[in-house]
Amino acid sequence: MLIEDGLDPALAVATQQQEKNWVLAMVYETTGSTPAKTGAMMLADRTGNTIGTVGGGNGEYRVVQQARSIAGTGDCISMTLDL
Repeated sequence: MLIEDGLDPALAVATQQQEKNWVLAMVYETTGSTPAKTGAMMLADRTGNTIGTVGGGNGEYRVVQQARSIAGTGDCISMTLDL
């Protein structure tokens, strides 16, 4: 479950209270100056609702769009964003 994976317990509670297919986005590597550091996490659903942040701006918008397209599919993808 989310708490066991190291996510904030508040995120776990919020997602368990809503019957939605959430996508977990996580920053796993950064270089240079970035708005979010390695380990930042965000949950996004098919409708574009989010909990948390992976840095904001256009980069986060692109992540949310990808999350919307794969929510509920069981797919896993990796994205590279050049900020």
